[in-house]
Amino acid sequence: MIGGGILGMLVMVIYTLATGKLTLSKTRVVYGMPARAIALLCLAPLMLVCAYAIRLGGIASMPNGFGLFLGALVLSIGIAYALGWPFSESPRR
Repeated sequence: MIGGGILGMLVMVIYTLATGKLTLSKTRVVYGMPARAIALLCLAPLMLVCAYAIRLGGIASMPNGFGLFLGALVLSIGIAYALGWPFSESPRR
């Protein structure tokens, strides 16, 4: 379950880096360099948890692995909205 959310976040980051377009909602979109910077910042919590899991010897040996990954996913989504909303505008047609 949580793996699907993390995979979805990685796909979103790769798409945003390639196109320079981060969609926050139907009516709010971030374009250009701010979108790419926000996408890279969204990766930070996930990569820190992955590094922590590797250091401990895998996700199975983590005492609260599910909670850590869920927290990192929620933090990444919060970063995207908190930093992206001021830079967002109406979608271009």
